[in-house]
Amino acid sequence: MRKILFFLISFVMMSLTSFAQEGHHGLDYGINLGYGFKVGTEGDDGRPLASLNVGKRFNEHFYVGGEFGVIISSLRTGKEETRYLPLLAVGRVYSNNSKVSPFTEGKVGFIFNTQADNGGQAHQIGFAISEGLAIKASNKFDIDLSAGYGHMFGLEHTGSKGCILLTAGFKCHF
Repeated sequence: MRKILFFLISFVMMSLTSFAQEGHHGLDYGINLGYGFKVGTEGDDGRPLASLNVGKRFNEHFYVGGEFGVIISSLRTGKEETRYLPLLAVGRVYSNNSKVSPFTEGKVGFIFNTQADNGGQAHQIGFAISEGLAIKASNKFDIDLSAGYGHMFGLEHTGSKGCILLTAGFKCHF
């Protein structure tokens, strides 16, 4: 039993070190800008968004990270502007590791409402799923373009909102 366990641990460690030698080492840092277009009749006209993210690409196919940003709603409806502050976990799967790499990305987390104490909607749980392209500009710099769907669920029975997301951003590798 010990020999099998030793073999499995050795195999996993060799696999991880070979992946580390192929790609970049360290963390990825990035900035995303985008817009969420309203789906349905509830909610505001749309939501501009901006976020900072940090994460680690473990091998040529898997990325895990976190994201913090700001979402601004009610810009054109005449209602009071509301700012949401999302704090999200991010997972990304790349289909290949070429100059243009398609990816599928999922995000889930908590969305803080800055107006919740002033009669605004309560804090929310959010998720998003998107498809995109990572365009390698250099060994240390990628440009990301993606489209997907995002949804926010109120924690105190305040309803939910969905939107079509379009985002563009960049990632730096160190």
